[in-house]
Amino acid sequence: MTLDYLDATFTDLEEKKVISKSTLRRNFIRHKKRWRAMAKRLIDAGAVKYGPDGKPEIMTCGTADDMREASEILKEIEYIQASA
Repeated sequence: MTLDYLDATFTDLEEKKVISKSTLRRNFIRHKKRWRAMAKRLIDAGAVKYGPDGKPEIMTCGTADDMREASEILKEIEYIQASA
């Protein structure tokens, strides 16, 4: 899994959080696997609707962190649909 597009973000976070870039990358990959599994479950449950622009939509509520996570899940749904 290539995460080169996030390299600058990982470098920035490494400097601000005093955590290594490799640890940030490993944590992101772990979360990405979970987001992909959640996306598959949502698709299988029929919980994904598509807007007029063809983009997937899911209902969500919660904190700002929950919204950011829902955004990542939507990206995974798009990836799964494009791969099918």
